[in-house]
This record gives sequence, structure tokens and C-alpha cells, in this order.
Amino acid sequence: MMSNESQNDELEKLNNTAISEANAKIVRLNQATWIMWWAGTALIVLSWINVVSPAVGWIGFSAALASSFVSVIAKKYWRFPQ
Repeated sequence: MMSNESQNDELEKLNNTAISEANAKIVRLNQATWIMWWAGTALIVLSWINVVSPAVGWIGFSAALASSFVSVIAKKYWRFPQ
């Protein structure tokens, strides 16, 4: 049988691992939303200077808008341990 102290240590290790994994997910999501936002913004600017068609600019607008919504929703509703 494990003593209470060793059980507590084991639980603390598991908790720290879960927190690390949750924080890694937050970082990946945050990076993905920023990449999508910058890509969408670049498409908008390229459409303004007639490098790509206006339809591509609207696709960029949609991508940037979607990434903003995902970012806001993730911060508000996804509760990861801190």
C-alpha cells in the first residue's frame, strides 16, 4: 500500500501533467488563430492592390473573421486549468 504522502505526490504529478497538456493546447490554438488572422489580412491587402481578385480578398476577410470568433469563443467557453 502507498502512504498518503506518496499518493499525494503521485496525484500532484498527474495534475501537473494535465495542466501542462492543457496549456500546450491553448498555445497551439492561439498560434493557429493568429496565423489564420494574418493570412486573411494578407489576402485582404493583396486584393486592395490588385494582386489577387476581390473574391480572394473576401475569402481572406472570412478567414480573419472566423479566426477572431474562434479566439473569442475559446477564451470565453473553454476552461483549461491555470
